[in-house]
Amino acid sequence: MRANQVKNYTIAVMDPGYGNFKFALVNLETSDYTENIQPSIISRVPSWEYEKLDGIGQSACVSWKGEKYLVGTLATIYGLTLPSLSKNWLTNLACPLFALSFCKGVEELYVMLSPSDWDQKPIIEQSLKEAGFDKIYFAAQGTGAWLDVGAPSNAVIIDIGFNTVDVFIVLNKTPIRELCFALKECGLVSFIEKLTKDDPILLARRLEEGDAFLSEKITKHYFSWLFEKLETRTEWRKKPSGLKIVIAGGGAYFIPEELKKQAIVPKNPVLANVRGLAKFILKKRKDSMKETTKEETTRKEITSETS
Repeated sequence: MRANQVKNYTIAVMDPGYGNFKFALVNLETSDYTENIQPSIISRVPSWEYEKLDGIGQSACVSWKGEKYLVGTLATIYGLTLPSLSKNWLTNLACPLFALSFCKGVEELYVMLSPSDWDQKPIIEQSLKEAGFDKIYFAAQGTGAWLDVGAPSNAVIIDIGFNTVDVFIVLNKTPIRELCFALKECGLVSFIEKLTKDDPILLARRLEEGDAFLSEKITKHYFSWLFEKLETRTEWRKKPSGLKIVIAGGGAYFIPEELKKQAIVPKNPVLANVRGLAKFILKKRKDSMKETTKEETTRKEITSETS
């Protein structure tokens, strides 16, 4: 899908990440949605290049606070790439730029945030409002993956991303805020960066291209290392036994066979968060419309009987 081609969609779900941004665009009229994933790459186009861009087709640049940027796949081929782990990258740059590029024209924007970024919510909301989005809502990453696999009553969702691992615990069909947490610098790329000392953006691209060496190291060694990290958290050690394990995010593609037998893995797990929330929103809106229609019918019946 090209940037800005979302005029027919009324709701967007955006899952920001340091490796990829994920989207689900919802059309309430047709009751369907589309999914999209873009590499978390932003390139600044130097001002001396602006003149060259004029008059040749249609520019894909996004203007933001007096500068021009390319976002996602297009940013890999032109401009000066900005490091995704730099200070304020997510809050002041990535969220508004990706929203402008892939969610423009929607009436409502849902943003899924890691617990590690939850304190940044006011800054992200302000940036998105400056970008022209009025109705902005937030949900925790992991919520969508839980909904996508049928919302099991008691579950622990492990959402493995580029830099962060989010853990989302549900008891009796209710997400427990105090038991949700995030492990920074424990994601897939953080793990292999510690081993290779290579550039994280290049490592992420190598992984997505199926690099056999990196894939083997992750499958053999990452998950045992991750569970050791999880054991350091009180929330993990004190969680009830018997929880269903749901593993989502990009890390789910590398689960070893033994762990795969014990866990639920959503279809296309990297998009599970946006897909699950999109389906939930569609169902809620459908139910709401049915209830409204039922109330209107009842009102008409009452009116006709009393007139």
